[in-house]
Amino acid sequence: MSQSLTVFLLCAGLGTRLQPLTRRIPKPLIPFQGQSALEINYRQIMDQIRLRRDLFSNVQVVCNTHHLSHLVEYEATRLGIKTIHENEILGTGGCLWNAEDLLEKSELILCHNADLLHTIDLTRLVERQLDSTALGTLATIFSSRINTLSRGLYGQLLGVHGYHDFEMKGEVSRATFAGIALYKREFLDYCPRENASDIKEWWGLALSEGKTIQLQSFGNSAWHDFGSPQSLWAASKWYMEQCESYNFDYIVDSPSERPYVSNEARLVGLPGGMRNLILYEVPEFFPSRGTHNRLMGEDFDWVVED
Repeated sequence: MSQSLTVFLLCAGLGTRLQPLTRRIPKPLIPFQGQSALEINYRQIMDQIRLRRDLFSNVQVVCNTHHLSHLVEYEATRLGIKTIHENEILGTGGCLWNAEDLLEKSELILCHNADLLHTIDLTRLVERQLDSTALGTLATIFSSRINTLSRGLYGQLLGVHGYHDFEMKGEVSRATFAGIALYKREFLDYCPRENASDIKEWWGLALSEGKTIQLQSFGNSAWHDFGSPQSLWAASKWYMEQCESYNFDYIVDSPSERPYVSNEARLVGLPGGMRNLILYEVPEFFPSRGTHNRLMGEDFDWVVED
């Protein structure tokens, strides 16, 4: 039986590790080959949903705004996404109860960070949720540095290391939350109205009530959370490879050349010989021939490793 769905794209974060760029461009609007991350994620999600129309009777797409909200709202309106504003940033948990009037109309809620690039098959996440009685299903990847989710024998969440106190004897493995989750509407019943900015607190409340939240692994999928200059470069280079376009708005001598240059600022008269370079804004110093391994903007020049 098909079910109604709300896609909730999380767009309110400050992106502090990417300042000063994110003082002018909110993180979900950072461009990749001329498209914002928000647009890339929106189109990817909708493309996958259209392939499985049998699963959904009605779909609405919503995003939250806070930091540089006018810019996010403009982009969201252009894409046909509804917006809900947060006067104070409410975090990954509080944003849900702030949008409850919109979310309660749907049987399923897909929460998706807008500052990601990935190849995760969202229909697998939906199918896993629909085939179970679980309250929600979390998409996971494997990253030894941040594997904090504790997985039980049947793929269920036992708790979050460093956040929940829980019985670990049933743990069979650990995983990393991919910033994508599918919940039943009933998950909102575990929404604390006060002092609940982190979604992990809601997971803990649900688990303490004997509810099941399950984990779906996407360990073979590409996944990029561009929270730092180096990870932003990794995501950008990966996206160029996905698009098979290695010189966005940059003239090269040979069509087969792969300089990995993205001229997001649309500067005119760029010199040749540059590689591994992204220009987000007009930089303080115009790049010279041979400039490489840099992310550049109005008041920053970040050196990155290839």
